[in-house]
Amino acid sequence: MKNHCSIYFIPLILAAFVSCNSTSNDTVTEDDSKRFGTTDSNPLLTPKSKRTTVTVKYLCDDDVPATVVYDNTDPKNLTAEVAIGNLKKRKMKRVKSASGARYSDGEMVWLNKGNTGFLIQEGKKGKILYNNCNEFNALKP
Repeated sequence: MKNHCSIYFIPLILAAFVSCNSTSNDTVTEDDSKRFGTTDSNPLLTPKSKRTTVTVKYLCDDDVPATVVYDNTDPKNLTAEVAIGNLKKRKMKRVKSASGARYSDGEMVWLNKGNTGFLIQEGKKGKILYNNCNEFNALKP
């Protein structure tokens, strides 16, 4: 009887190598690709012609309007300018996120995934300030 351990061992090593070399959270997400029209997984590789600013309007709980301007003109500095409810406009920088896109100014955080978003206070408890913000119109300025 032959030993078939090597048949199973080699694919296992290859699978481990591939998973260790996967992309990090610093790359453009699928949400970014839709929003900015990019197809690259790395924002540094996004052609200059595709670096844009996109204005997206949302309607949150209690019919509170929100406008977010996503700026992809500098791939090293992705930002979102958030105007929501009675708060002053806040310019936030892109930070790491487990899922979707996360922007922070150190005091507040705008999180969005797909066509929805919400605004929370920064911190451990993260009090939700505006919830269930649903995109209703995307305009390119």
